[in-house]
Amino acid sequence: MAIDRSRTAGTRQEIPFGLVLSRSHIEPAGWLLKLSLEPRTPVGELDDLSGLGWPVWKDILERDPRWVVSIDGSARRVMRIVRLDEAQTAVQNELFDLGAGIPLDDRLWSTVEGQRPVILCGPLRGEPTTEAMAAAKAAGTLRGIAARCLIS
Repeated sequence: MAIDRSRTAGTRQEIPFGLVLSRSHIEPAGWLLKLSLEPRTPVGELDDLSGLGWPVWKDILERDPRWVVSIDGSARRVMRIVRLDEAQTAVQNELFDLGAGIPLDDRLWSTVEGQRPVILCGPLRGEPTTEAMAAAKAAGTLRGIAARCLIS
């Protein structure tokens, strides 16, 4: 699987990535499902995803309802990750070509079912997810997107 930059940057350039679903408890919001994308780039090389429209988190609880993750409930697969237009009535761009979708095992599926409204996306490349999150946010190294999860 790869990040498809052709839809946003005008030229096709693919970067292998790992997609990780996990559950995270962030006060005061409670449990959120986190979808982490970890580009596999050479050591020391920076991940520049600004061309994909990935915003920098100003607040770890900030959510952009224009990001939507579509999950096929019967097949238990993540099918699409899209960004809607301002009116949230049409797809502005589809950032990830997931092909037949990414399967969710039983453990992850139970997490998805319990967290339908929100998917919190990020951080990237193994950036901290627990007590060091505030420090990473302050340092500007915590990046990601937040999205609604639509289960069909």
